[in-house]
Amino acid sequence: MDDLITLVEKISKHVSVPGTVGNYRRFKFENVVFKDYSAKDLRKAWRTLRYRAYGERNLVQDVQAIEEYIAKLQLQSTDRPKKPLSAYMYFITKRYAKLRSKHPSIAHVNILKTLAEEWRNMDAEKKKKYQRHYESEKEDYNRQMEEFYEKHPEEKRSRKLKKVRRKDNATVSNESNDLPFKKFLESRSKKYSEKYGLKGKDLREKLRHKFENLSEEKRRKWIMRAENSEETVITNGSSWTVT
Repeated sequence: MDDLITLVEKISKHVSVPGTVGNYRRFKFENVVFKDYSAKDLRKAWRTLRYRAYGERNLVQDVQAIEEYIAKLQLQSTDRPKKPLSAYMYFITKRYAKLRSKHPSIAHVNILKTLAEEWRNMDAEKKKKYQRHYESEKEDYNRQMEEFYEKHPEEKRSRKLKKVRRKDNATVSNESNDLPFKKFLESRSKKYSEKYGLKGKDLREKLRHKFENLSEEKRRKWIMRAENSEETVITNGSSWTVT
């Protein structure tokens, strides 16, 4: 318990320093290491403490937090220009209605497969027509976005911040982000190996595809399972366990 208190105190000192990131996933735990704990150890311990602390919130607090989030969404600009469709997607939208009217009994997925095959076999000259349309639409979009940012400078600042955050995220280990998939992998490997006769890299890729196509509700289950898993930090042959 003393070590946990020390960890909280060290992080508390850092959050008041200008320039400190707002998300623990991007926080450099190397700045708060002590004893024989590594930055990786401390990140795991903090993740578990964070989950346990948030787990104590009641429904009233959830509603308050969600109401604040909804209010922020309502303040977002509604006149943002729409991004143009890619050359391929423009082709799909143009051809889909015609193909559907000719063959109303064909399933939606089969129409898309037919159009995808048609696009693959299309000669380069015909594809250029759709590409030129996209490039023209992209020029209009860029011009409209410049006008949009002039009207909404706060949106431009927000965009810059998001770019910085994405760059920061790229420099931080994705171990914590990948933990839900690891839990899914551990749980499903045997079943899928027997079902499809896959092993090693092929099995992992199959399960990765399956995981990434889970519904939000099912994916959330694995995120919660990962966050709720007991994190044990090994140091000098002993265990530091958050329970």
